[in-house]
Amino acid sequence: MGTQANITAGDFLRAEMQGLSSRLRRAAEKLPEPEAVHELRVSARRLRALISNFGTFLPPAAAEVRARLKDLAGGFSEVRDLDVMLDNLR
Repeated sequence: MGTQANITAGDFLRAEMQGLSSRLRRAAEKLPEPEAVHELRVSARRLRALISNFGTFLPPAAAEVRARLKDLAGGFSEVRDLDVMLDNLR
């Protein structure tokens, strides 16, 4: 989102969550491409950080979403590690 002096915290949070959710969705649609695995993990990590930092402004269900994002990213951890190793061997 562009720099705006009068943006509210709610507007910022909404825009960031929508943007990161879209990135996560696009990455999931491109699986199993190696870059998609990386993008999915990065987007999930950034969403988790956003939820952690703004948790007091979010509904209680956000904690469950954060936990699921952690599981999702963790599920692709070994795949990403293998991709990096293969890339280093080339």
